[in-house]
Amino acid sequence: MFEKKYIFRFDEKITRDEVLDKVGEKFVENNIVKPTFIEAIKKREREFPTGLVLEGGTKTAISHSDDEHVIQDKIAIVISKEPVIFKSIEDVNKDVECNIFFVMALTKENKNDILVVMMDLFDENEEMITKFATMTDEEILEFLL
Repeated sequence: MFEKKYIFRFDEKITRDEVLDKVGEKFVENNIVKPTFIEAIKKREREFPTGLVLEGGTKTAISHSDDEHVIQDKIAIVISKEPVIFKSIEDVNKDVECNIFFVMALTKENKNDILVVMMDLFDENEEMITKFATMTDEEILEFLL
């Protein structure tokens, strides 16, 4: 589910849609998703925002599209020095500035189970997730796997 080549790090200011383009292009290139995924995930994010503020105050997002655009399950981890703005899952009028978030390609068979696992990961390991920015890719994968 998690692989080193799907950990994206950005030092420069980047928009949500630019991140979704870059991750989506890598997913398309590796036959994880169909070419329709990129526009679908951006549209879904506009209509059903995924920005979250966790219990401890950590800001993250779990961006995903409808499963019809997905060939196989994969989760990308995005770490950005400059915050990327997502709209709040709870209030579309509020911005959530995320430095660490996830872009997910999920098939219908696994979608709900994986979303539950991700929410449990956030609940149980919020402090660790905030450390992703200072961890190596290998340390992140070791923690997640």
